[in-house]
Amino acid sequence: MGWQAAWGRDMDTLDDRLNDLQNVAHQQSSHYASSRQLLHQNIVDAYLWWREAQQQNGYLDKLYSAKAIRYKKAKANKPNFYPLVRLIWDIDVSTKASTISNWAKTLTVLDDAYVADSDKFPQPRADLINFIDAKGGLKGLRGEKQMSAVELEEEEDVGSTASKAGRKKQQGPRSSTVLAQRKENAHKAPALATTQLSNAVTDDDGFLVMLGRRNAQGDVEIISSTYKAEAIVETFWAARAIDRAQVDPALRLITESIEPHSLPAKLEPFRQKFFMPSSVKITNETADPSNPSKTVKGSIRNSVYEA
Repeated sequence: MGWQAAWGRDMDTLDDRLNDLQNVAHQQSSHYASSRQLLHQNIVDAYLWWREAQQQNGYLDKLYSAKAIRYKKAKANKPNFYPLVRLIWDIDVSTKASTISNWAKTLTVLDDAYVADSDKFPQPRADLINFIDAKGGLKGLRGEKQMSAVELEEEEDVGSTASKAGRKKQQGPRSSTVLAQRKENAHKAPALATTQLSNAVTDDDGFLVMLGRRNAQGDVEIISSTYKAEAIVETFWAARAIDRAQVDPALRLITESIEPHSLPAKLEPFRQKFFMPSSVKITNETADPSNPSKTVKGSIRNSVYEA
């Protein structure tokens, strides 16, 4: 019974450490802990915990089963970190598939580096954290892109590092796209105001969104901030002034006059459903000579843009 008692103690230790990891992960996910550094530390701690946990036969499988985490066996002797990310961070696949993919890829890179030459990491925790920092953070280790739950499952099936042999790689936004251009313009745009917020965290491009309110004295108070990609993207679509600050005033006037009447090209056949017919009374010299007050009825012809 000696080995069974020892095995039980090992399980208790791993369970306790898993609980600690999950608590820290929850804190990190909710507040981002004022710094990306905590995420780097948490990922390294998760990886080192996994190295010990996977030595215990059936231990991880039991945890995944208890959390109803479905996963596929890794191929080509590569570990599958997708279920580990879901186990520790308790991430919803339907809304955060991209996060799961990115962090699983980060863990794969860490494992490849550590297994290839463990002598480079004599103090694994500190050295792996430094390894991430030296690569420029998590973004430096792997690419950032949004993906669906279905794409995540397909990627997990072929392996997190298989991009050529696996599913077709989705093209990210190019520098010529409107969103990318707005981000470039935002880096150059003059600031409306500056403030000091020690606990505000930005995304990897240095952007964040703040929620403000005006108080009785007329000052604007910042009551919340977020670095979430969806909030930042929506703000870029709304903040048109960033693009137009340097545009010629006459051209800007024409553009903003046309914009409310524009439709995506695919909706052009249904234009009558979106715009009411209009009446235009012609009274100048271009009118029909036989009827100077001729009224022309029809739909305003609005601009069409590709979407």
